[in-house]
Parts: sequence; structure tokens; C-alpha cells
Amino acid sequence: DGAAAAGAGAADGRDLLVAPDDVGRCTDHTLYLLAQYRRDVMTEDDLDAARVQSKRAKKGPIDPVLKVGYAGLSCGFCRGRGGGGGGGAPSGRHFPPTARALQASAAKMHGHLARCPRCPPAVRRALEWTRGYHRPQGLPGGPGPFYARVFDRLRAPAGEGRGR
Repeated sequence: DGAAAAGAGAADGRDLLVAPDDVGRCTDHTLYLLAQYRRDVMTEDDLDAARVQSKRAKKGPIDPVLKVGYAGLSCGFCRGRGGGGGGGAPSGRHFPPTARALQASAAKMHGHLARCPRCPPAVRRALEWTRGYHRPQGLPGGPGPFYARVFDRLRAPAGEGRGR
């Protein structure tokens, strides 16, 4: 249920990315997926990893907005430190420079949760179940406006930016 997913998470709710009023603005799968992530900030290690990844992909320098302290999101179960490399879970830390990049990282976020050693099996099953009817549930206007709302919340100081 989307409303339950939107309310799950931190006790005070300040680091949550989705809100109860998001129900109906996106698919249940998208809502449940983002409800498993929390606000976080980029560290020097994250910045180094972004540089290495960009170099490997031959993309050139990383986006100049990315710097230590930049707001992003991390897995609510392992805070993005549950795996990575060696066939384990890919990194659960994401620092999208735009709303479009946030939307594009949804598949990676799902992939992390599917292999995160700290993600409960019930959450994995719920993600797979909601993904099963994700496409037919599509909403008019697509997911772009919802991701823009979440991105704006991410950019706002913790505890602000809940609406829009």
C-alpha cells in the first residue's frame, strides 16, 4: 500500500524523501522504492568513487555541483555501505545532480535493494510485487513531475521542502 510505504522510515521523518501526499502522484513501486532511501550527504569517499566511475565510463570530469556535503540519498538499511563490488550489492549511495538523473538512477536503486544484505526479505518481495504492476499503473504526465518534487526535497535543508 502506497500510504504505508510513504509513512515508513525514520522516527522523526526529516530524512524521508516521500510523503503521504505523494500517493497518487507516482506508481506504488516508485513510491515504495524511494521510501527505502534516506537523505544523506556526499563524503570525500563518495566523491572519489564518483571520479573513478566517471573515468572508467570515459565520461570526462564529474558534474561540478558534486562536492563534499552535496545532498543525496542512501539505502535506509545499510546507509549505502552494505556492499559493492565483488558480486555483492552495488552502492546504495546516490548523488544525482538533476531530477532527471534521480529518475534515471531508480533501476540502480532497485538493484541495490535486491542484493543489499541488510534489506529485509519482505521489502524485496514487496518491491518485486509492486514492480509487477508498475507499468499498467502509469500516471498521466509520467513520473517526471514526481521526481522533480523529490529532487526539490533533497535540495532543501532537512525538515523543509515537504510540499510542492
